[in-house]
Amino acid sequence: MKPLLFKKTILAIGAHPDDIELGCGGFINRLRNEQKCSIHFAVMTPGMSMQNPTGETPDRYAESRKAAEALLGLNPGDVDCFVHPGNFVDRELELASRGMIGFIENLLESLEPSVILTHARPDLHADHRQVHEATLSAARSFAGSILFYQAPSTIPNEFKPNYFVVLGPDSLSAKQTALAAHVSQRSKDFISYDRIAGMARSWALFHRAKFENLEAFELYQTYWKAD
Repeated sequence: MKPLLFKKTILAIGAHPDDIELGCGGFINRLRNEQKCSIHFAVMTPGMSMQNPTGETPDRYAESRKAAEALLGLNPGDVDCFVHPGNFVDRELELASRGMIGFIENLLESLEPSVILTHARPDLHADHRQVHEATLSAARSFAGSILFYQAPSTIPNEFKPNYFVVLGPDSLSAKQTALAAHVSQRSKDFISYDRIAGMARSWALFHRAKFENLEAFELYQTYWKAD
């Protein structure tokens, strides 16, 4: 059987700024560089309201755009059309199910992606679970590939990956550069290089892979189409 086919457009969906980069940043970088895909980020909320030392609220959507620049190799003036803010309220996504489904449906209709990347279902963060469910509902007639990625709050014993992406030094470095763009989150340990590299290395060791680093995904559905 041929490997999973990637053509033209990929839609990555995350509940918060940094979720996509954490879960599939290396894969996105490889898809862009090696498959020349057009990759779009749907960021459903602007993240928690939090104050920095100056008393200002950080613009986390701006951080998402900088992260996308790093992963996609874009200039600042070219990135806006690839980052789609949902502007739903953080930690209240259980109240926004219908709105999120419509938002994702509109993106699917306008972008016509061949692959969707979204949150895995077993997760301790309610927003992640809500985005997972909204994605599947919006994609109920989607005839493409859907993969679930993990987050720092994914429940380890319930996430059962069956699709792995090899991360070389360049893609791992691009992932870390993208995460570094989220400067408002720099104090959190899950965004550190040691954790990101350690997780990628752990998947390789666990599966006795000859590769040094892997990103892990659950493959929900895919379609093989003969040329």
